[in-house]
Amino acid sequence: MRRHFMKKQSFIIVFLLVLLVLNVSCLGQQTQSTVAPMEKTEKETLYSTIQGFVGNWWNGSDLYPDPCGWTPIQGVDCDVVDGLWYVTGLSIGPIHDNYPSCTEDSEFRSHLFEFKHLKTLSFYNCFVSPNNHGKSISSLNWGKLGGTLESLEFRENPGLTERIPQGFGEIMQLQSLVLLENGLSGALPINLGNLVSLRRLVIAGNRFTGEIPASLSYLNIDSGTKLDTDESVGKTSGSAAVRLKASVFCCTFDGSLWEFGRQKMVVALLLMGFRFIL
Repeated sequence: MRRHFMKKQSFIIVFLLVLLVLNVSCLGQQTQSTVAPMEKTEKETLYSTIQGFVGNWWNGSDLYPDPCGWTPIQGVDCDVVDGLWYVTGLSIGPIHDNYPSCTEDSEFRSHLFEFKHLKTLSFYNCFVSPNNHGKSISSLNWGKLGGTLESLEFRENPGLTERIPQGFGEIMQLQSLVLLENGLSGALPINLGNLVSLRRLVIAGNRFTGEIPASLSYLNIDSGTKLDTDESVGKTSGSAAVRLKASVFCCTFDGSLWEFGRQKMVVALLLMGFRFIL
């Protein structure tokens, strides 16, 4: 009886050990399956892009060997597409204390335009030295992001002193364009009127001159809705500043902001700080 009990006990111990080994193996396989790999070129694109803004001292491959997994980078959002990690959101600048700050020699490297699934891109307080260090937003091919980028923001970058690049008008999926409190100058590009998906436009706090392009009045914001003009705001080429004219929209004007909303759709044209030549 005792021998039978010992055999039974030994069998149970062996069985439990086998279960433990199988469980560890399954956990390892599960970990490998849930932590998707990242395409090598996508990873190199991310490292080079960030390094261009924060400085060559930043060694992403050593600091963040798995930027979308167990060593995430602040300001970087990722998503799995076809079993691989891809960058879908990128925020440059000290949005939070632990975000890397930009160097005075910040540059737009060509890698920025190589992301395959980038949806949101923002720059906050990255270009801050307008005196003798005025910079322009890269005029490289923004259209390469045109199939995916939905939101583009530049906030509080007084060191950006040049014109808005024409390439912004090639980001065809863009729904939100925010250019707030920068040092941008010159006229708005006429081809911004090509952004048929645009739902939000903010241009306050810059040094723009000239006329608001009449092309903005042709944006198809909603069926039955078109842009018109309003002489109480300022001139456009041949007419006046743009506004939406449609009874389905609720319109308010507080001296700086035209805002138009219908359900979840919001269109805002922020004009405060816009300097017109009349």
